[in-house]
Amino acid sequence: GCRYINMLGTAFPPETLAEAGWIEINADREVAGFELFGTNDLSLFEGVPLQTQGQTTLYTAFIPAESGWWTGISIVNPDAGNTEVRIFAYNANGINAYANDPVFQYHAVTLNSRTKFVALVDQLFPDPPLGPVVWLKIETVPARPVTGFVLYGNFSEGVLCGYPLVGASERRFRGIVPWLDGTRLIVSNAAGSNTTAVTIAACDAGGATLGTVSSGAISIRTIKRLDPAELFGGTVPAGTAFLRWTSSKNIHLWQEILQDGQGTVVIPLDYE
Repeated sequence: GCRYINMLGTAFPPETLAEAGWIEINADREVAGFELFGTNDLSLFEGVPLQTQGQTTLYTAFIPAESGWWTGISIVNPDAGNTEVRIFAYNANGINAYANDPVFQYHAVTLNSRTKFVALVDQLFPDPPLGPVVWLKIETVPARPVTGFVLYGNFSEGVLCGYPLVGASERRFRGIVPWLDGTRLIVSNAAGSNTTAVTIAACDAGGATLGTVSSGAISIRTIKRLDPAELFGGTVPAGTAFLRWTSSKNIHLWQEILQDGQGTVVIPLDYE
C-alpha cells in the first residue's frame, strides 16, 4: 500500500544518466507506476504510465497539425535482439502520405537491443505529397515488441500532453470517460478492418442516460477528433457527469482535455 517517488537525477549520478537509453524497474511483487516530466518551473507538467509489454505494431491516436503545435514520439526496444522500426505516415483519408514518392515510403531506423529512438514528427515527414500527416503506424522487422509514447504540445499556449503508443490489444468496443469542459474524443479506426461509428451517451452521476449522439461513419485506416458539445447541438445535457461510448467494432479511443493552458489525455475505462 505504499509508493516510491524520486527524481532520476537524484537516484542516479549524471554520468550514468548521460549514457542511459531507458529505465528498467524490477520488483519481486507486481507494481504499477508512471513517469513524470516537465519544465523546472512546473509550467509544463505531464505523466505517462509505465509500460510492461511491447507490441510489434503500434499506432498514434492524433498528430496535431495546427500552427504552433509540435508532436514527438519515443520508441524503446526492450528486447534482447535488434529490430528495424518502420514508421508510416498517413493522411486524413487513411492513405500513406508518401505513397506517390518513388523513393521514400516510410522512415526506418534500426534499434539495437535495449535502445531508444526519439524524434519530432514534422522532421521525420516534411512536406508530405498527399496532405498533412494525421496518424502514424509503427512496425518492426523482424517482429519484435517495442514500447513508446507520444508527446505533443504548444509552447505559446503552455500545453504539454503525453500518452502511450498503443497496439491492437488496447482496442475495445465500449468505454467510459469523465465529462469535463474542453473534452475532445479522438476516435481511431486505424487498426480496424471495417467502417464503424461511435454512439456517445451523456450520463448523470447515477448512470442515467441524458441523451445520445452518433459520431457518423469512421472509415478504416482513419481517425476523427470529435467535440461532444458540438455533437449534442452546442452543449452537453445539463447534469452530465460522464460519457459512455460504444462501437460495433473494436477501436482505439482517447479523451483529450485542453483546459486552462493544460493538456491531458485519458484512456477510457471499460464497463460491464
